[in-house]
Amino acid sequence: MIFLLFCFKANAQQQYETGQTRIGLNFSPNRSFRSLNNSENNPYNDSIYNSKSNETQKTGYSFGFAVSRMMSNRISFETGLQFSNQGYQKIYIGLVFGNMLNPSSGSPSKTATFYNRYKFQYLGIPVKLNFLYGEDKTRLFVSAGINLNILLKSNIRGTIHYPNSKNEVIKSSTNTTYNKFNLGPYLSFGVMSQINSKLNFKIGPYFNYDILSIRNSSLIENLWDIGFNIGLYRLF
Repeated sequence: MIFLLFCFKANAQQQYETGQTRIGLNFSPNRSFRSLNNSENNPYNDSIYNSKSNETQKTGYSFGFAVSRMMSNRISFETGLQFSNQGYQKIYIGLVFGNMLNPSSGSPSKTATFYNRYKFQYLGIPVKLNFLYGEDKTRLFVSAGINLNILLKSNIRGTIHYPNSKNEVIKSSTNTTYNKFNLGPYLSFGVMSQINSKLNFKIGPYFNYDILSIRNSSLIENLWDIGFNIGLYRLF
C-alpha cells in the first residue's frame, strides 16, 4: 500500500517538472463589452452619457492553441494563437410605421426593438505566466500576462424584433476605421488536473481588458471580456 502511494505521488510530480513542454487546445465562452471615457482633448463630451444609456454586453467566444513550458515545478511560460469574437450591442425601442413594414397593406404602426451588435474579430498572441500551487495531480493555478490582438474584421449585425412576428436580420460592414492593434492585460485562476501521464486539463474564469482605444475619436473606447476557459494539454 505504501509502495502504491509512493508511485502515485511520484507520477503526479513527474507531470510538473522543469523543462516539460505541453501543447493544448482551449475554448472560452464569454461576455464582452466596451468602456467609454472622455479623452483629454474633449473632456466634456455629452455623447458618452447617451451611448451608455442604450448599450449592453454581447455574448462572444474565443478558441485557439497554446504552448506551455515548465520553468520550474511551480511556474510555466505560455504562448500561442487565439481567435476571439468580441464587441457590444446597442438596443433601441421605437415606432415602425405601416408603410415601413408593408407599403402595400398599410399596416398600422408597431413598436419594434432594434439590436445593433458590433462585432470585432481578433487574432491574439498571448504571453503569460502560470503559477501552480499544490503537490498532487490536481493543482490550483493563477495566470497573468498580456495579449497582443490584431484586428481581422469588424461588422454590424442588426436585428429588428417586431411584436408577434419574425425577426428581421440585417448585416453590414462599418465605415468606421478601427485601430489594427491592441494590447490586453489578462488574468485567470482555476484548477489544473492530470487525466493520465500525458494529458492535463485546465478550467477557470478569466478577465481581459484592452488598454488601447479601438479607434481614434473624441471618446476613448476600450473593449473587455470576461469568460470561462476550458483547455486540454498534452505532455511532449
